[in-house]
Amino acid sequence: MSTSEALNEIANVVAEEVYRYLMHKLPDRLLEDVVINVGFTDPTNYTLEISIDVSANPLLSGLDSIINSAIEFGFKIADYLMDKFKRGVNWLVYQLEKLKELLRSTQRACVITHRHADLDAFACGFAAKELMNKLGLQAFLTIPEGLSHEVKTFLNKLNINYDNSNNCDASSDLIILVDVSTYAQLNEYREVIGGKTVVIFDHHEVHNISPPALAVINPSATSCSEVIAEVSRGGLGVALSSDTATLLIGGILSDSGRLSRARPETFEVMAWLLKLSGRDYRDIINAMTEEISFSERMARIKGLLRMKAYRINDYIICLSNVNAYESSLADTMIRSGCDVALVASEHENEVRLIGRSNKRILEKLSLAEVFNGLAQYFNGGEGGGHAMAAALSIKAKINTNTLLIKALNNIEQKLGDKSTRVTI
Repeated sequence: MSTSEALNEIANVVAEEVYRYLMHKLPDRLLEDVVINVGFTDPTNYTLEISIDVSANPLLSGLDSIINSAIEFGFKIADYLMDKFKRGVNWLVYQLEKLKELLRSTQRACVITHRHADLDAFACGFAAKELMNKLGLQAFLTIPEGLSHEVKTFLNKLNINYDNSNNCDASSDLIILVDVSTYAQLNEYREVIGGKTVVIFDHHEVHNISPPALAVINPSATSCSEVIAEVSRGGLGVALSSDTATLLIGGILSDSGRLSRARPETFEVMAWLLKLSGRDYRDIINAMTEEISFSERMARIKGLLRMKAYRINDYIICLSNVNAYESSLADTMIRSGCDVALVASEHENEVRLIGRSNKRILEKLSLAEVFNGLAQYFNGGEGGGHAMAAALSIKAKINTNTLLIKALNNIEQKLGDKSTRVTI
């Protein structure tokens, strides 16, 4: 992790800790109007600034003592983290210390992935469950809507066993969310959370989830699998099994575009995992090769036929809609030449939007920010993700074209120019 990434992570942790401090001091109706700003005004000299804006609600104007104490608390957390940083201790050390503290008072943990888990989400969840089990907890893995075809194929080709019995229920005292950026991705299992302690493992930078007890998030990581591997490698003192190491390799390969988006740390983690797996790397690569089903191919064809392309300067923004395989279509649109691919779909009581982008537009546009804005615009929407991949769910009857055009308008605002339709 670079110095700028480490400082950014420290600022994020401080902001989360200040928010949690205020949760114990203010009622929810007042907390909603509090804006916490944490950032390094002079990164070279490690100058950190913490401010809390309460101007949105007049009722907060007389609570200066609480606000000031929260800022003071934030600086204490910052001092602790900066001391670790200056002595060369990775940001992960602080996260691991908090995780160990939480686990001391935990007996039963429920690990939940996003619905219809892809290989990265499943591998991360599988690893989190194993880590909890080996640390002496009862832990169970739940996958809303079951495994994707990609995961089933991978497990079958490498003869990895998976017990899909679900024992996650209200008796769990710790909820671990992996590769989940919004409550909507949990389906009915969001009800299991209740007021329980929540821990997040992820690489998505924007979440529409109430501040958890602990968020182990590294936006610079290629995948959730890389994050959980870093946790295991970083000091939990737990050896991963061969099957788990193999799955994490698959998860990293899948979400990194076969390492095309890898960072130096990714290769270090991969080398470590490959030794633990005891497998031939070629066998793992071959297990990721699958024949695309007829229904998925048909969804791609229909989506491409419905696709509308718009140009903003030198960028091409593509919109389409299907009822299934939204992510597969979005990836296909990107490979076809789109800089941004937006795919909408209608479901029984919900409208969903999937977004993908390429590196070419990365410096100009973050899909996480676009989708977070859409979630706020559409009342009841839940959106999140990271710069190049994001998802939105709206529990309402909204025309998919309306949603797509609003998303296009948001992108126009971010890029500072109007779009023109691309025609033949």
